[in-house]
Amino acid sequence: MEGKLTMPLLFHTYSATALIEGLQSQQWSSETLTRYFLQRIEAINPDLHAIHFVNPHAIASAQAIDARRANGEALPPLAGLPMTLKDAFAMAGERTTYGFWGYKHHHSKKDAQVVSSLKHAGLIFLGRSAVPTASFDWNCRNQLFAECVHPEQSAYSPGGSSGGAATALSAGLTPLELGSDLGGSIRYPAHCCGVYGMRLSEGWIPFSDVGPDAKGSFRHLGACGPMANCLADLSLMLDLFAKDFPDSRLKPFSRASAESSQKPLSLAYSFDIAGMPCDPATRSALQAQVSRLQALFIEGAPAVELVEVEPPLDFVALNHAFGEVVGYEYQQMFSSWIPAKLKQQALDRVLFKKVGPGWMRDGLLRGLVSSESDFLKALALARSAQQEMDRFFKRFDLWMLPVSPSATRLRSESGKTLQTHAGEITYSDFIGSYLCCTSMLGTPVVTVPMGRDEKQLPLGMQIHGPRFSDRHVLAQLIQLFAQNEA
Repeated sequence: MEGKLTMPLLFHTYSATALIEGLQSQQWSSETLTRYFLQRIEAINPDLHAIHFVNPHAIASAQAIDARRANGEALPPLAGLPMTLKDAFAMAGERTTYGFWGYKHHHSKKDAQVVSSLKHAGLIFLGRSAVPTASFDWNCRNQLFAECVHPEQSAYSPGGSSGGAATALSAGLTPLELGSDLGGSIRYPAHCCGVYGMRLSEGWIPFSDVGPDAKGSFRHLGACGPMANCLADLSLMLDLFAKDFPDSRLKPFSRASAESSQKPLSLAYSFDIAGMPCDPATRSALQAQVSRLQALFIEGAPAVELVEVEPPLDFVALNHAFGEVVGYEYQQMFSSWIPAKLKQQALDRVLFKKVGPGWMRDGLLRGLVSSESDFLKALALARSAQQEMDRFFKRFDLWMLPVSPSATRLRSESGKTLQTHAGEITYSDFIGSYLCCTSMLGTPVVTVPMGRDEKQLPLGMQIHGPRFSDRHVLAQLIQLFAQNEA
């Protein structure tokens, strides 16, 4: 099967797409890839703590795929590709901890629906990537395992909650990952670590069963999505999910038409929102991307029309409402007979104090004691914003803005008041400023690396498109940003 291999290959430098092509042409086996990435995890992970624990069945699973391929069996397109999986997705019979002491020895009883999709596709699970406690923070500090650190500069945070996923990708421990994003948990780690991530349209991929028991409490605002080192690799999961989770709301998609359109894209961009200015390095990096896009031409005509404009929304109000929605849904995890005050004290002690003072914690605490009527009012603000964005995207194809006002922060600053270019700002007010309000929009959003700051820390931009046009949005971005990966 592997007779074509004449010299050692650095598989971690290959795209996931290239690795799959090699599997399908039998240039290498799934077992070879699986052993390669497990060896990298063994060698590198002790310094990074990106992987909570490895899957003891990984090699046997890879061997089974290889045997089926050798027997001439028709296999799914992704069969045999190894990947890590965020330690927040339930997998039947396997350990799922959420980074939370109460789940230290927990083994899930059933798969989350999205995990079932990946299993049926024949992907090989290498291990579980690190999360903060209960996947609730923008860092990767939890109650069970050593804190995951930034893959390039260990004093800095890799972001969260998909921080282990982003670190593992950046360090070449995995070619593909699946993240979840409630308030930036895909976008912020991708930004911090210089990788790609895509939060899919809210309501497309099942999210309410995300959690160690496959019965998570979040019915609103959360979304799943792929993470990778190459922009085009994100489409691997999108193609799979489009087959496994058909949805009448999804916009019709034709890869050929998406790639051949000669009409210039209309792209809106904003340097900052919610009254929070970005730092000079972030502004410069985004301006450089705008200038590059302005210089793109297709057959002599401009490829992109760029307009600096902000959607007509109250992003400050959306940030506040985000906390109320999330706080209310957290309280639904508790039995109804538990007094509201006790719920408030328990969650504030375990989770909410970690984000520090500011609008995030205030909103979460309000949500914990909110009535259903108050919750529905906050949720209505999100639905109104989504309708406004539907109108906005009739004028523009895409909207581009920074993921965060600056690059990642020091791990020691988590939960504290930060000294920033804009003055003293609380941890959650600063990091969550561009993330929580945009989670309320329900849009598909791709994080794309856009440069580095003066400390050589990565910077990322988030690019939104119309709801339920996920595959078309990604195809447009692959066209626009292929040069960034060259």
